[in-house]
Amino acid sequence: MPSGVRDIQLLELKDTISQLNNTISTQNELIRSLQKMLQERDAKDSEKDQLIANLQAQLDYLKTRLFGSTSEIRHEQLPGQLDLFHLQTEDEPEPVPLEVEYIEVKAHKKARKSKAAYDEVFADLPTENVYVDTLTEEQKTCDVCGTMMVPIGHEPIRTELRYTEPKLERIDYYATTYECPQCKETEDPRFIKDEGTPALIPGSYASSGLAAHVMYYKYVMSMPLYRQEQQSAGGTALLLLGSHTTLLAAGNTQRPRKGLYTSGSSGIPIL
Repeated sequence: MPSGVRDIQLLELKDTISQLNNTISTQNELIRSLQKMLQERDAKDSEKDQLIANLQAQLDYLKTRLFGSTSEIRHEQLPGQLDLFHLQTEDEPEPVPLEVEYIEVKAHKKARKSKAAYDEVFADLPTENVYVDTLTEEQKTCDVCGTMMVPIGHEPIRTELRYTEPKLERIDYYATTYECPQCKETEDPRFIKDEGTPALIPGSYASSGLAAHVMYYKYVMSMPLYRQEQQSAGGTALLLLGSHTTLLAAGNTQRPRKGLYTSGSSGIPIL
């Protein structure tokens, strides 16, 4: 083979080797660059993990302080600090246990208060005696001889309380006019009219009982007037409405202050 061709081949091989070396150098640089990037990313990941761990520890601590049980007892002993509650010297004697003295206390039994009877509880209530008569004529007939039986005595069988709701009654008062029979035929006949007892409130048809009822429930039981009207049925509400209006409008229109204008010791306000 001529030497010229061999030289050309050698030059080509040198160029190829040079290119390969350049490629290898470039790849090595790329590898080093990638390794550096991986190291930096690993460092950042480590910092993030540490930050997450710190934040998680702070969160756990705050949760414990906020929601966990708290105690002022310190269990760990700080270095260089004495314990104030467990100081014991070598010369301190052991405490001598005290003998417990037992004192016998006599048991006592509390007397049980007896229940009040009906006669004591209902002593102030008006009493009505009802003699029951529910047996038929056939039941009152003697089953031996057929004679009609006659009552021979009574005995109590039960007690009940009957509640009667408040009711309104209309009472019309009529004045009576009197004349003198002797002066009737004269020029000056004489007349006199019996007006009776004047009304509790002039111009009102509220009696003393109705006025006391309205004022007691309004000022003692704190029940407004409209509530009292709602509890009344039918025409009663109209009567109460008129009474309420008259009661509040009569005399002094100002509402009495609490604790003033009371009647005796009952504490019922007076308009």
